[in-house]
Amino acid sequence: MGSIAEARCDCGFETRLSLGGGMHNYLTHCSFPYYCSDCKSMFSANLYSESIICSKCSSQNVLAYDDDSMRIKTPDLEPELLPIRYRTQTLWEKILRRKPEKIQEYYQPTKNIFDWNSSDILDRNPALTYEDYFCPSCEKYSMKFYIVGCWD
Repeated sequence: MGSIAEARCDCGFETRLSLGGGMHNYLTHCSFPYYCSDCKSMFSANLYSESIICSKCSSQNVLAYDDDSMRIKTPDLEPELLPIRYRTQTLWEKILRRKPEKIQEYYQPTKNIFDWNSSDILDRNPALTYEDYFCPSCEKYSMKFYIVGCWD
C-alpha cells in the first residue's frame, strides 16, 4: 500500500505526492519525490525506472530526496528501555523456586515517516524522515514531509 505525503515549507510551498506502490504494481513501481535542478521543481517518479526525467522540463538533471545532500541530518534517536519482563518458567522451575530470568529489551525509535524496502532492487532503502529537506521554492533546508493518507 502506498502513502500520500504532503511537503510543506515555511515559505508557503506546499504539494501532495503519492509515494510507494499499490497492490498490483508494488514490485515494479515505487513513486518517490525528486528534485529537478534545471527547472527547480519537485515531482514524483518511479524509483525503479532506468532513466528518470523531470515531468515538467524533461531534464535528466534530477536528484531523489533520499540523497544525503537533500536534507539536514540529525543524530539518530537513542534507544528507549522497555519495562522489564520475565521469561516464562516451567512447572518444574516453579516447584524448585528458581529465580525467574529477566528479559531486558530496548525500543529503537526511527526517524522514518516513509520507507520502501527495496534493497534487493536498488541496493538502498529509500526513505523520508521528519528532518528538514531542501525546498525547491525558497532553496532553503526548511521543508518537511508529512504522511496524510494511503492509497492502493
